[in-house]
Amino acid sequence: MEKSFGLHFHLKKTGEKKLVALPIYLRITIDGLYKEISTKRQCETAKWNVEAGRVSGKTDLAQSVNNYLDVLQQKVYVHRKYLVQNDHPVSAEYQNAFARKRNNGSEVYGTNENS
Repeated sequence: MEKSFGLHFHLKKTGEKKLVALPIYLRITIDGLYKEISTKRQCETAKWNVEAGRVSGKTDLAQSVNNYLDVLQQKVYVHRKYLVQNDHPVSAEYQNAFARKRNNGSEVYGTNENS
């Protein structure tokens, strides 16, 4: 079983300085090893709450993106719970399996293996 597990959302800086909105990534960290997965969503840096890992504000767009991020977060925890309950190791392989699930047609929305 893993010794440490964490997940958070962050904006990924790109080489292009002219971008107004940056892509939102999910980072899963297990025992110090991390995997970043694109959420296929973007946010302006001025509207991003770093501590909360969410879009600030009450606009429809902010609520929509935040709800989407909540769904992704819940899916990670459900998948982790399944592995723990079935005595499967939660390791770096878990991160890769979660990232691949979308490509295999599961219910994980908007993730891919970037990084």
